[in-house]
Parts: sequence; structure tokens; C-alpha cells
Amino acid sequence: MLKERIESLAQEVKEKNREAAEKYGRNQHYAKIIATRGKEVCVARILACRKMWMRFVVISRAILLRRRPVFRPSSRKR
Repeated sequence: MLKERIESLAQEVKEKNREAAEKYGRNQHYAKIIATRGKEVCVARILACRKMWMRFVVISRAILLRRRPVFRPSSRKR
């Protein structure tokens, strides 16, 4: 009975070590992706938010002035 309990505990420890190693590997993978692609993803999200904000401003102004919203393409090149 004691031997079975020890074997059971050893199996639990092995399983937890395997899970921890898998989690560590995933975290390292994500850290590598963030390090290599983080800047471009961040810039893309900022530009998308800016575009959405500008559309919101145009629509808000149109509502306040009771006009039809006019979306003008940005003259700045990105």
C-alpha cells in the first residue's frame, strides 16, 4: 500500500513537471513572437484605432451639424 502511494505521488510529480515544461515552452514561443513582431502589431493596432477615431469624429460632427458625413482619404502617406 505504501509502495502504491509512493508510485502514485511520483506519477503526479512527473505529470506536473511535464505540464510545467509545456507551459514554459509555450510562454517562450509567445515571448519570441512578441519580441519579433510586437512593434509591427502595435503600430497596426494604433493606426486602426486612429482610423476608427477619425471616422467617429466625422460622424459626430455630421450629426451635430445635421449633415451627411463625408469621409475624405487621408493626404498623409503611411
